Amino acid sequence: MLRAQRKANFEDVAPVTWNPDARLLIQDEENVPHYMHRADHAAERMGTGTEEFISRKPSNYIRENIWLTFQDDETAYESDKLLNNDKLLWASDYPHTDSTYPRLQAVLAAQMANITEEQKNAIVHDNVIKAFNLPIQ
Repeated sequence: MLRAQRKANFEDVAPVTWNPDARLLIQDEENVPHYMHRADHAAERMGTGTEEFISRKPSNYIRENIWLTFQDDETAYESDKLLNNDKLLWASDYPHTDSTYPRLQAVLAAQMANITEEQKNAIVHDNVIKAFNLPIQ
């Protein structure tokens, strides 16, 4: 799995369009919905420069092939572009100063209050198992 820090340009993501087994993990997803919109907007107006490789909107490739992590970010649960797919991963980022430790359980309970148990399970563990092909059942 490839790992990218923060904002990746679509040119960095384009390899997932011709290699369906490629995976990319982006930490701290808070800007991804904005960049998905911007990539689609630019592609509609000016093209992507990679039309020979892609046939759909850039956001489709991002949604299907890129795993996104977040922490202490209520907007992650509210983003329809991210929440309903299986690529969203919660992270604690301990011992980083952005970590919610030692109150992470209370933060998670408050932020996940309005999502289903299935979505909660996916975000905190099921998606991690899939992303890293962990031998856990």
